Amino acid sequence: VQQGLWRRGMRLSPAAWRLVRVAYVLLICFVAVLLPFFGDLMGLVGAVGVTPTTFLMPAILWLYLKRPPCSSIAFVGNVAIIVLCMLVGVLGAVGSLHLIAQHAAQYQLFS
Repeated sequence: VQQGLWRRGMRLSPAAWRLVRVAYVLLICFVAVLLPFFGDLMGLVGAVGVTPTTFLMPAILWLYLKRPPCSSIAFVGNVAIIVLCMLVGVLGAVGSLHLIAQHAAQYQLFS
């Protein structure tokens, strides 16, 4: 079942897709200029979204798949990586939230 823009007769030409892409980029740029704490918001997104998928998930999945003995250096190293990266991710999220709160108190459009 095809829905939305993909229904028959609703296909966009390559030029129309380019216009949609340009409009989307302009909208995102406008939002970035509108929010003076956009960098802090991106830091929060990175701390919450990128840190777990980049650093935590590979180590957790490796431990799950390989199941090394608890006394092995590989197990201890992976657990250390997991704990350290969780700590860095939580500290990054807390720091970003703190900066967002500070900048939101002094919020002015296009500042």
